[in-house]
Parts: sequence; structure tokens; C-alpha cells
Amino acid sequence: MIDFNPREMNFGNVDRFYIKKSIFQFLITNAVYLKGNLLDIGCGEMPYKQEIINNSEITEYTGLDIFDSLEYNKEV
Repeated sequence: MIDFNPREMNFGNVDRFYIKKSIFQFLITNAVYLKGNLLDIGCGEMPYKQEIINNSEITEYTGLDIFDSLEYNKEV
């Protein structure tokens, strides 16, 4: 399973650690500015949904992505 909030770099996530960590930190830091309805375009499996809801004033969260565009939880 892909870790969308990696806490430490290891051999399994070295290629994406800083990207995922940066996205997560940006969302948590700026979630306080989010209010009302949120449309998450390109959300995949919505890995950040709960963190955004818990740290914002979002009343409705809607995810939008292409059905079956990627296979998640697949070994690389």
C-alpha cells in the first residue's frame, strides 16, 4: 500500500518521499483556510480526505477522478 504521509524515508519510498511529504505538509498547514464545499479533482483514493476534513471547515467533500485510471495497492 502506498503511504501518502510518509514519516521517514526508506528504501521502499525513496523515489517519492519528499513529494508526498511536501503535499501532506502543505495540505495540513493550509487546510484552516478551506471552508464549505470542496471538490478534490484527481483525488485517486482520497488519501488526504480525513486530514483535510479534520483540520478545516469543509462541510462537503467530493472526490473526482477517472474510473480505473490507475491500479492502487499494486506491487510495483
